[in-house]
Amino acid sequence: MPFKNNIAAREKTPSGKIVTIPNGVDAGLFLGDYDKNKIKKILGIHKHDYCVGMIANFRKIKGPIYFLKAAAETVRKIPDVKFLIIGKDCNESGCSQKDLIDLAREDGETGFLFPAKDVDMLSEIIINFLKNYFKRALIGLQARRKIKADYNLQLLCE
Repeated sequence: MPFKNNIAAREKTPSGKIVTIPNGVDAGLFLGDYDKNKIKKILGIHKHDYCVGMIANFRKIKGPIYFLKAAAETVRKIPDVKFLIIGKDCNESGCSQKDLIDLAREDGETGFLFPAKDVDMLSEIIINFLKNYFKRALIGLQARRKIKADYNLQLLCE
């Protein structure tokens, strides 16, 4: 785990002495059934449009500007896609809650990794993802399983 290694190096402590306690989430929010068309209607999005979202505490380090640039590039190639940005501004210095999506993501299994600030690659990943229904369904399923197994608040509190 990169966080554990970073802390071990910074504190000059063997990583074996560090225990990582992940942030927990209400797994029911990710595992329940929902009517995607009803949600799209509430948001004013056509039922056949794709939706791509960024969920984060918005700090410069999260790179929301690159997400927006990749969105603009993607829309030029796939016009029936809408982009959603969900989160809160997090400018206060004490804000340390991690983006849980980042913590749960494994490249190609529950999400995608790409070089920081690489708008072209992010746009390419989004386009390939939108064009492949099977990949979208599989990654969604794997992400839900990972959340249920590793980040389920109820299990972490037992």
